Amino acid sequence: MSQIKSRPRKRKVSNSENKEFPIGSVDDPLGLDSLSQDAIINDVEENEFSLPISEATDLKIPENLKDPLGLDDEESKKAPKKQRKGSKSGSQLKQNQKSSKKNGERGEKQTFPHGNYIQYYGYRNSDKFSDYRIDLMKKEWMEGLDVLDIGCNSGHLTLLIARDLKPRKIVGIDIDEKLIEMAQKNIRHYCAEEKKFPASFSKLYGPLRAPFVNTGLSNSKGKDFPENVHFINGNYVFSCDEYLERQEPEYDTIIAFSVSKWVHLNNGDNGIKRFFRRIFRQLRPGGRFLLEPQPWKSYARRKKLTSEIEENYKNIKFKPCEFTSFLTSIGFSDPINLTSALSAKGFKQRQVLLYNKPLNI
Repeated sequence: MSQIKSRPRKRKVSNSENKEFPIGSVDDPLGLDSLSQDAIINDVEENEFSLPISEATDLKIPENLKDPLGLDDEESKKAPKKQRKGSKSGSQLKQNQKSSKKNGERGEKQTFPHGNYIQYYGYRNSDKFSDYRIDLMKKEWMEGLDVLDIGCNSGHLTLLIARDLKPRKIVGIDIDEKLIEMAQKNIRHYCAEEKKFPASFSKLYGPLRAPFVNTGLSNSKGKDFPENVHFINGNYVFSCDEYLERQEPEYDTIIAFSVSKWVHLNNGDNGIKRFFRRIFRQLRPGGRFLLEPQPWKSYARRKKLTSEIEENYKNIKFKPCEFTSFLTSIGFSDPINLTSALSAKGFKQRQVLLYNKPLNI
């Protein structure tokens, strides 16, 4: 097939310089429209691979397909990196983040109006899964008996009692549903029996959980750990005094460690008194009440957690120093201070008081 060639003609310009301009319209300066479409296609097909061998061998495939001419590399070598206006370095960002935290410039802060701190036992006890208060309890107060732990949080102390002091049953109750879920999962950390099962069991069926435990009186000695422990979610404080008349004796020992302040702040003076009255009625004759009250000065640090707490705090007249006189007035014996011999710092300075319910009531 013959090759079609087009040669532009010369046109003279007024400044006497000879320049070559293709004859054609502005839209078609090369005059291609005058050629047939078949001629153009045939010309392209014949000359598409007609480069000389010497020229073809000199071609190199670019290594960077996004930048075949290497312009980005040349520009990066010549021009140093400039920091855009308004941009900040990593160190500046970290400093700003720290300052924003100090100034409170962050998301909505999570509050715990009931003292339901998720990592409460994590920072309270230096040793994992240990609690100094377990040493304050005599085994005869728990072994073979029915125990209630009010405000059990994630259940670590409840599980220690269930495993080491061997109660017939122990029930942990907390107002926070998430903490109760954590407590149920924490059972596996204390349960050596779970190792007897194949590893696939825990993956298929989840962690071992304790079954429901009947809270009624029974002559049986109960089952071994962990079948002697149960966790329930609920508010222990009755909404009115009338419900107290329906409360039956169910437990031999009731524990309320570091929970009285939260009951007081959320329910006021009437609520904390109703709380103590229910404990007295729920204990069997000769039963024991272990109380770890928070001091009045600790109330002020949490008085603005919620608007309800702030209002209750303003109206509190029944201070923690008056708890003992109230408890004895409703029938408890004079307390025994179980922590009088301790001289440790921090939480261990709080008193753990033992109140007994007389046998003749």
